[in-house]
Amino acid sequence: MLMAGPIGLFRQRYPGVELKISEFGGLTVQQAVMNGELDLAMTALPVEEESALTTLPLFSHPLCVLVPRSGEWLEQTSVSPTQLAAHPLLIYNEDFALSRQLMQLFARHDVKPRIAVRSGQWTFWRRWCRRASAWRFYRSPFAAS
Repeated sequence: MLMAGPIGLFRQRYPGVELKISEFGGLTVQQAVMNGELDLAMTALPVEEESALTTLPLFSHPLCVLVPRSGEWLEQTSVSPTQLAAHPLLIYNEDFALSRQLMQLFARHDVKPRIAVRSGQWTFWRRWCRRASAWRFYRSPFAAS
């Protein structure tokens, strides 16, 4: 969704260039670029400074938590890692950079999260969160769908 416009513009400017688009987690695409399997990749940062990769910021969005639209959550404007640990969490698969960032956040606060399900599929997340009253994480532009 976010990349449809730029990809369309690229295709107009360079009609003879074939684009091969793959969707994988951030850690997987970072490794694929380092292995020469991909020319470039988009990922949630940070990328390890020791890696052989150069990063260029494309856009930035806050990390948000999706919760059921009911009860105490209607009044809540932020949440701490300790509060998160009290609820079942739907979290990205291990090969997503955001998953690693979240696990580091919990470790820094000495919190053990209650991970109920891991997935990389947005539509599954939305349905599961509604039914199971679980929390999940996303970068803000993806909440609009």
